[in-house]
Amino acid sequence: MKSFSFITKLYLILTYCAGSLIFAAHIGRVNLENPLMLVVLCVIASLTLILKVEGSTNRSHYTFNFLVYGFTFAVFGISEAILVIVVSNIVEWIWNKPPWFIQLFNTSCYLVVMQAASFVYELINPAHSPDTWQTALALIFSMAAFNLLNHLMVGLVIWFARGENFKKSGVFDFFPLMLDLSLLYFGASLSIV
Repeated sequence: MKSFSFITKLYLILTYCAGSLIFAAHIGRVNLENPLMLVVLCVIASLTLILKVEGSTNRSHYTFNFLVYGFTFAVFGISEAILVIVVSNIVEWIWNKPPWFIQLFNTSCYLVVMQAASFVYELINPAHSPDTWQTALALIFSMAAFNLLNHLMVGLVIWFARGENFKKSGVFDFFPLMLDLSLLYFGASLSIV
């Protein structure tokens, strides 16, 4: 991290701070009425992060954690989704041992984009009605917001840290965008089923 430019360090620190504030705001709101289900979701999300499918380059990989995150958000809400995100990323950090600043960025990024997804959901379905067209529309747009903002934040850190623009990094290539979005939609739609 010492070799990073000032703008890269600033971006990382701002992301860390935003993620920390979001975590602090939501951790006390976690509903523990169904703790067994939350534990199962934490375990499944952790497994999806430590068991990665290698991508087309040595720096790309695909995980199925978005499926679990989308499901948790749709079934329980943002606070529980944040808990699952944090637990699964801690497990991945312990298991795979990536550099701390990368893992902390990934975790913080997920928290920021989950908060953004929650704002979008609230705008479309403020009553939290479970079985209406607003629910479906809110899930569609909130998961799309999660996906696009996640790719934007990751693309920016790659650009700042490695000098690779969005085209060179492939962060907005069709396949990774659609794979992540499909997993989010599939997870969220499982809650309706």
